[in-house]
Amino acid sequence: MLSLVNQERAKAGCSPVTADGALASLAEDFSEAMADQGFFDHTDPSGASPWDRAARLGITGLGGENIARGQADAAAVMDAWMNSPGHRANIL
Repeated sequence: MLSLVNQERAKAGCSPVTADGALASLAEDFSEAMADQGFFDHTDPSGASPWDRAARLGITGLGGENIARGQADAAAVMDAWMNSPGHRANIL
């Protein structure tokens, strides 16, 4: 995903982003929670937002969150995101 994000950023003249282990762990944990608890949303069942979850781990300056499900592969996810104004804005 990171490679695809940076390809789109390069096309738009934006600098690349780098992986962050703490954010990757946060994302993986939230993905597992969505699957285990049967929800798909940026806000978890307790009402916590992406910024709330990040703040609990001492992560500040979180810009946004893109989530996806149902696409066949990473390229299909990127295509869907780039065709969504809000998701596109998060990427660029």
